[in-house]
Amino acid sequence: MGAQTSIASNLGASDCRTSDGAYFKLVRVTQSSAFAALITLESPGLDTYLQLQTIAGEPIAIGNQNNSNSGSSLKAILPQGSYVIIVGSRLPGASGQFSLGYSITNPSDGCNDTYIAPGFAIDQYMSNKYCSAKPAWVDRYRIHLVPGRSVTLRVDDRSYNGPVAELFDFAGKAVAFEEIQQYYTHTITFTAPADGFYTFQVTAADKELIEYLLTVK
Repeated sequence: MGAQTSIASNLGASDCRTSDGAYFKLVRVTQSSAFAALITLESPGLDTYLQLQTIAGEPIAIGNQNNSNSGSSLKAILPQGSYVIIVGSRLPGASGQFSLGYSITNPSDGCNDTYIAPGFAIDQYMSNKYCSAKPAWVDRYRIHLVPGRSVTLRVDDRSYNGPVAELFDFAGKAVAFEEIQQYYTHTITFTAPADGFYTFQVTAADKELIEYLLTVK
């Protein structure tokens, strides 16, 4: 699959199975440049499961289920390269039709889950979505790390607003805070002590929307 494509297919006995007997397919996709990909999975009869991985099998993103059990979706900012989408059912032995969509989308999404993988730099424009009762503009990103894996997250503030950059673990505990260079460059370098999805949060000061360059390496 490439940018702006979709496929319709079936999931059933000829496909791969998990250890508990749920069917799944592997679909390879290619990202031609660093940008946000929106992946959607719809099925009239399946309780769907959606996951994005590297070619080596490391998790990048897990799909959020839509209002009904018939669909899942995820958004991820990815470096150039190839990736694997896992299309599956959550229930053992369940078979049926599905439609898988892949498209390029706006990388800015406020406090909704946007997954990231190391190896890109991209301009971001903070969206006007409040993430809590406390008024503040926030962008949130989720990144999967394994024990001993180091990541550098950098925000170059082009609005000179003085945002705050923080990293939280999967329990919501703050585990790393920014180092600031020249006021407008905010950097976090972190080595993961445990496997899981961590949350990188950029909060604008003074309730102002900001523009910034996000670099993940």
